[in-house]
Amino acid sequence: MADTLAAAPIGGHQVDTGLLAYVRYVYYDLWEDVGDPRAGKLPMMSGGPWPTIAIVLAYIYLVKVAGPGYMKSRPAFDLKGPIRLYNFALVVWNLYFFYHFTVLTSFGVSTFTCQPPDPSLYDDYWRFALKLGWWFYMSKFVDFVDTFFFVLRKKNSHISTLHVVHHSLMPINIWLGLKLIPTISAAFVPFINSLVHAVMYSYYAASTWPSLRPYLWWKRYLTLVQIVQIACAILHLFFIGLVPACQVPRLLFIVGVVQGIVILTLFCLFYVNSYIKSQQEQQRLAHKLN
Repeated sequence: MADTLAAAPIGGHQVDTGLLAYVRYVYYDLWEDVGDPRAGKLPMMSGGPWPTIAIVLAYIYLVKVAGPGYMKSRPAFDLKGPIRLYNFALVVWNLYFFYHFTVLTSFGVSTFTCQPPDPSLYDDYWRFALKLGWWFYMSKFVDFVDTFFFVLRKKNSHISTLHVVHHSLMPINIWLGLKLIPTISAAFVPFINSLVHAVMYSYYAASTWPSLRPYLWWKRYLTLVQIVQIACAILHLFFIGLVPACQVPRLLFIVGVVQGIVILTLFCLFYVNSYIKSQQEQQRLAHKLN
């Protein structure tokens, strides 16, 4: 009997076990075959990225549909205290990541060497490195909270396409990296991203004090730093993705480059619209008034 076409009665119905086997393979077994078994020992890392994708879809629904709908007829919340606490916590957390990723990658230098995944390396060093990567992955879900603050404060204009797309892709990308290529070579993004996020959340924390806002003129440059970060991440991906010895899956490389270009484009458009065009409009208005 051909097992791919075998049928078995379940609850009085004939079920194509070949189809079920294929679904299971795509849902779970495929990812175990191509993934690193060390990463599979961590929570939410066995099988495929489906729990991560489900959380991301729930996030999108909450911040774009359910949340704004719920708040539409309700007054905005004053959340200065929780926002300050949240931002300070994220500054500390990201500095923690940056310190350890700096040590693990020798200030990022070792990320530019090819170190293919080696499942046999599971000593104390690698246990810590993998757990650090997993906690960094978890931090991308914690980043969702700032969008929830926008919803509760009725700052819907802040929930832009760039904001939601960037927040949605990060946990998926980090999951893929941790599952498929848990190497020091792939730690460039956590290394640089944790530093940028520490600076970014420092800005957000300071902005909650009106007395400090005159000193926050550097928001424009923070956006530029984010653009440079993404461009560097794309260049690094090209480096490890095009060198065969690094053993980066071709599909992961293509998906990463495409996503990077999309996010980079969105950030560049945001910068042009928020700063260059805005500045030009202000100059034209000032010229008319004079």
